[in-house]
Amino acid sequence: MILILSNENDRSTAHVMEWIVHLGGKCMRINEEDELALKYANEDSFGFQIEGETIDFEEITAYWYRRGDLNFYNTSKQLEDGAADFLIRRLVKFTELEQHALKSYFHYLLNRTSSIGAIWYSNTNKMIVLAKAKEVGLCVPPTLITTEKNQVKKFLEKHKHIITKTISNMLGISDHSMGISSYTEELTAALIHKLPEEFLPGLFQKKIEKKYEIRSFYIKGKFYSMAIFSQLDEQTSTDFRHYNKEKPNRNVPFQLPKEIEQKLTFLMNALGYNTGSFDLIVTPENEFIFLEVNPIGQFGMTSYPCNYYLEKELAHALLHPN
Repeated sequence: MILILSNENDRSTAHVMEWIVHLGGKCMRINEEDELALKYANEDSFGFQIEGETIDFEEITAYWYRRGDLNFYNTSKQLEDGAADFLIRRLVKFTELEQHALKSYFHYLLNRTSSIGAIWYSNTNKMIVLAKAKEVGLCVPPTLITTEKNQVKKFLEKHKHIITKTISNMLGISDHSMGISSYTEELTAALIHKLPEEFLPGLFQKKIEKKYEIRSFYIKGKFYSMAIFSQLDEQTSTDFRHYNKEKPNRNVPFQLPKEIEQKLTFLMNALGYNTGSFDLIVTPENEFIFLEVNPIGQFGMTSYPCNYYLEKELAHALLHPN
């Protein structure tokens, strides 16, 4: 049986599961919203229950970490009710640490099976990835992290055009009435002028002139790449995620040069990843510039326009791990 950890809103998980069943396999999905009950655990096995059904480690033939986390019944929720006492707060913290250790142990056991993805992929550090990308010979944009307005002004003077992006993952905040998301944005002299003299650490990079962008999905040594002609639309020219739904970007299948695929493979091996989506820019001089890798991002945006059937490829990789 193939075990999949995801969340309720991820449609890609359902599409992969449909292919697993179509190809004759058996799978079970756990969402992070599902509450699990521990039955037992020892040095190399475990069993837990979800909605009355018990899952034994011995039944799992492959594991796909899509996203989310395991959700065990947490006694700290009860302790928090009306807890103002210092001792109670310490007990709450202790039970949270106990839960974290337990979940880490289960993830360790699951990733000892034939697995795609891992929960630690979700803690990708952009700066570490950029450093390792340079080590394997990939070109990356000149990058500055600073808290000082004067440093940003000097960076702009040197590179003429610069952008800013989050140091960690993309911000997404929403409620019933509105939503806020962070994007890569160009930072002009006028915007820099509005900055305070000192601010929280920010990430700034030279803006790379684009011929087109590349999104490439990687699964166990194979690349499925797509060219995105985002520079033809002012709305998407800096960040293609500013989607123009009325006039979408042109997306076409693309073959990365073998030299670039080799370097990206070296990078994945250095990071310990076996799946992920790469973002690159191709300059007017046909130079490939590495931007980042998202090991748990969406892959449907590459699958459907290019007819790659990545959902089928993932199902096949889980059914035939060797």
